Amino acid sequence: MSTLHAPSIPPKSPIPRPNSPPVHANGPRSKGLWVAVLLALVLISAPLLWQKRSPQPARGVKSGAIRTATVSSGPVVNTLRLTGVTAAENSASLVTPQLRGSRSDATSTVTQARPANELVLKRAVQSGTQVEKGEVIAEFDRQSMLNRADDYRAVVIQTEADLKKQKAELEIVRKTHEQSLLAAKNAFDKARLELQKIPVLSAMDAERTKLAYDEAEARHEQLLKQDKFLKVAQDAGIRNSELELEEAKLQLRRAEANADLLVARAPLAGTVVTESIFHKGEPAQIQAGDQLAPGISYMQVVDPSSMVVNASVNQVDVEKLRLGQRATVRLDAYPGLELPAHVVSIAAVPKPPGARAGFVAEVPVRLKIDQKDPRVIPDLSISADVSLASDDQPAAVVPAGAVFRNSAVPKPFVYVQGFSGWELREVELGLTNHLQASIRSGVKPGEVVALDLPKARP
Repeated sequence: MSTLHAPSIPPKSPIPRPNSPPVHANGPRSKGLWVAVLLALVLISAPLLWQKRSPQPARGVKSGAIRTATVSSGPVVNTLRLTGVTAAENSASLVTPQLRGSRSDATSTVTQARPANELVLKRAVQSGTQVEKGEVIAEFDRQSMLNRADDYRAVVIQTEADLKKQKAELEIVRKTHEQSLLAAKNAFDKARLELQKIPVLSAMDAERTKLAYDEAEARHEQLLKQDKFLKVAQDAGIRNSELELEEAKLQLRRAEANADLLVARAPLAGTVVTESIFHKGEPAQIQAGDQLAPGISYMQVVDPSSMVVNASVNQVDVEKLRLGQRATVRLDAYPGLELPAHVVSIAAVPKPPGARAGFVAEVPVRLKIDQKDPRVIPDLSISADVSLASDDQPAAVVPAGAVFRNSAVPKPFVYVQGFSGWELREVELGLTNHLQASIRSGVKPGEVVALDLPKARP
């Protein structure tokens, strides 16, 4: 019987092996060799399989590129962001005056060189000037109105003189009429006495006496009737002259009032804010020399000691607001400036929609700024964070992005950096907003947490 020898396996090390006796293929040594080979393969592949099953870093986060944050301590506040503009709580707007009466009159010798509905701003104080109550801050060109007042003042003087002259003349006429009436009465009485001589007079003389009596009676009656109408005519003439005098005085008062309206005085002590108009298609501040139509606002006087914010809130969030809630106001013009404020009013109805249909209604809200600052002037854009709730108890505070949730872990958890790597810790959350989260238990201030998943989610 011939024996089969297994091919010799080349050695893996340079150390020479002693000559081993031939091994039969079906013998126990051949089987042991194959078992050893399989066991070696298993030992080599086991670390690879374990590595595939172990947690891996999150997708997109490279090893060593994980963002971190340090746990701090302090209160967490839940806020609502509002936007709006600043305004003065106490302010007064000055509008171009609406002059009373006609600006072109036959009594005025002034020719209007500009449209009757426009006024020329002669001078105005600069925007931002501090003024006192009653101080002149603007003046329109009022020379024509002053000339008109002078004209009506002359008309009043002339009318008063004419009225006095008319009354004197009428008094002469009245006295003359009274003398004529008295003479007619005397003539009538004499003619009536002459009638008693008729029995002794001839027929012709008696007839003449009767005719004289009739004539005297008619003359007396005529003068009596004229006396009534003469008095009415004289009273009407005097009343007409008095009405002309009253009209002239009224026009004089109007002209003087219009002249006073063309001089604007500060209604309160504060800061002057000049309005803007469109000049040649571009907005520009109103200045001396501009022609302004009546009824437009050209200047404001604001009290900078009490400023408010006129903001608006979405109709969905208006239920979260309450009167007296504290807020922090930040001005876009001064990024580092933060001022305290509180809610003072919430409108009962939303703002009416504009030209476009309003699919989301907004409710007006007013906040009062509690701290005075000279940089706060009207019409500055702001953002206000209204405090809806605050965590009064001291707690550890982490960024909201450092808190993770997963269905495999029953509670929220964070990754805390330790000596041996990242450690998963379940935490108990307190108040949370869009930026921060307070943690009741699980971490301590000063520890470092991960903002990115350092390993696969559990």
